[in-house]
Amino acid sequence: MRRIYPILLALSLFVVTVSPAQIGTSQRPIGGNPAQSGASGGIWIVLAPHILVSFTQLAPNTCTWTFRNSDNFRILESMRFSYTYSNTPLSRGPVSGVGSKTNEDTLSESLGPQQEAGGPSLYSIAANCMTVKMKVQNAQWI
Repeated sequence: MRRIYPILLALSLFVVTVSPAQIGTSQRPIGGNPAQSGASGGIWIVLAPHILVSFTQLAPNTCTWTFRNSDNFRILESMRFSYTYSNTPLSRGPVSGVGSKTNEDTLSESLGPQQEAGGPSLYSIAANCMTVKMKVQNAQWI
């Protein structure tokens, strides 16, 4: 039994190291830190507290995303966000200013606890997902 305690301690330290609460960021390039697997097979990235985003590359130059409310109790009533991207066909890295565009948008519907909304019918841009940076401007919770 004494041999198990050091192993459990090491595992608990590892879990704390990769905890989503520790790695949150309000503006991030794709390839940020995953919170959990996304519904589309991608990864969920912490965009703001209890707001996750998952990006999907539909075609070489078509990107879409889905939002998730990771809160267990509150409803994300509304959200305003901005995103910056480059739509040059060979863009592979984060946006650097030249040829980039910034748009603002809103959450399409209220999200209850652990609900998702998004996908190509709601959010789609002509860009490589690797060039997208997103930032929450305002979020209203009830």
